[in-house]
Amino acid sequence: MKKNILFIAAAMFLFLGNQSATAQAKMKKDTKSAMVQKSDVSAKEKTMNLIRPLSLTEQQQEQVYSLLAKTEEKMSRASKESNAQDLEAKQAKMDKYVMSKMKEILNEEQFKKYLDLTKE
Repeated sequence: MKKNILFIAAAMFLFLGNQSATAQAKMKKDTKSAMVQKSDVSAKEKTMNLIRPLSLTEQQQEQVYSLLAKTEEKMSRASKESNAQDLEAKQAKMDKYVMSKMKEILNEEQFKKYLDLTKE
């Protein structure tokens, strides 16, 4: 009888441990998905705010969106992993990267307008 109770108790602990591990994995997946969605929305908004002032073509819109989505996701991930000083350094590095890529995507006139918009 004691063996049966011990066996049942052990089975219950294993079952509960598995449930807990599964729930934690699901929470991590949901958190990552939410982070990607948030950066995606932010990138869409920023791209939409640039379309009219810069007269972006369809191809430029796609390139700008892709760039902004990628950088937003990286910065979101970095903000969770870094302290304030590291985050500032990463933000400065990311801003420099975005500027260099925007210079490649936009023509000269558009890039000048973009610089004016970012100063404001």
